[in-house]
Amino acid sequence: MGNTRRLTGIAGRWSAGHPWTAIAAWIGAVAVLMVTGHLAGTLQLPYGAQNVGPSGQAEQMIGRDFPRHAVEDVLFDSPGLRVGDAAYRAAIRDVLGRIQATGRVTQIQSPLDPRFANQVSASGHAALLQFRITGSVNAAAARAAPVLAAVRDAAAAHPQIRIAETGDASISKAVNDTVLRDLHRAELLSFPITLVVLLIAFGAVMAALLPLGLATVAILTAGGLVAFTSRLSGVTVHGPRNWYLPRWLGWLPWPSRAVPSSGPPSAAAPPVTKVGA
Repeated sequence: MGNTRRLTGIAGRWSAGHPWTAIAAWIGAVAVLMVTGHLAGTLQLPYGAQNVGPSGQAEQMIGRDFPRHAVEDVLFDSPGLRVGDAAYRAAIRDVLGRIQATGRVTQIQSPLDPRFANQVSASGHAALLQFRITGSVNAAAARAAPVLAAVRDAAAAHPQIRIAETGDASISKAVNDTVLRDLHRAELLSFPITLVVLLIAFGAVMAALLPLGLATVAILTAGGLVAFTSRLSGVTVHGPRNWYLPRWLGWLPWPSRAVPSSGPPSAAAPPVTKVGA
C-alpha cells in the first residue's frame, strides 16, 4: 500500500512539473490503443469454449471437424395460390436466382426439388426454402445483407405471395442494427443532458466539458484494451464489436474488427423477421 502511494505521489509531482508532456503522453497512449486495438480486432470465443464437460468437448469436436454455416429460411405463403401454380413456382425460382447471384449462399434446399417435398405444407399454400450463408457463423451477419436485399426485391416483385426471411444471419444482423441504432439515439440524449447537468453543477463550460471528455476517452480506450485482453480470455459473440466516437461530435462510427475463433456457435431457431409482404 505504501509503495503504491509513493508511486502515485511521484507520478503526480512529475505530471505537475511537466503538464504538457504528461498530456501529450496520455493522448498518445489513447491514440495508440485505439489504432492498435482496431487493427488487432477482438478475438471471440468459440461456442464450445463457453460450455463445460462432455457438452463442451462435443462442441469443440464438431467445430473442428464439421464447419458450420448460418442457416437461413425463406417462407412463402399465399392464401389464393398453391405451390403447383405457375405464379407461385415463378416466385420461388426468382428468389433462388437472386440469392444464388449474390454468391453468398450454399446447400440450397428448394421446395421445388422432389427430394425436399416435405418443405411444402399439406395445404400447398406455404413453402419453405432453406439455405446456408457461406463463411463462418460469426461472420454471417455481415455477409447476409446482399441476400436479404435479394429476398426483399423478390418479395416486391411478387406481391401476390408473402415472402419472408429468417435465420441465424438475418436475426443477428437485425439485433446488431437495432443495438447500434439505440446506442446512437442514446448518444443524442445522454451527452447533451449530461453536459447540461454538469454546467448547472459547476457553473463553468470547461469544468463541465472536462469530465465528459475524460469519460468519452475512457470508453474509447477500454474498447482498444478489449482487443488485447481478448487474447488472454476471448469474449463471447455478444461482446463489444463496435466502438466509436459519439456521432454528435461529428465523427463517424469506427468499427473494430471481430476476429472469430475456430468453432462457430450452434444454430438457433430465432423468430421470423419480415422482409416483404
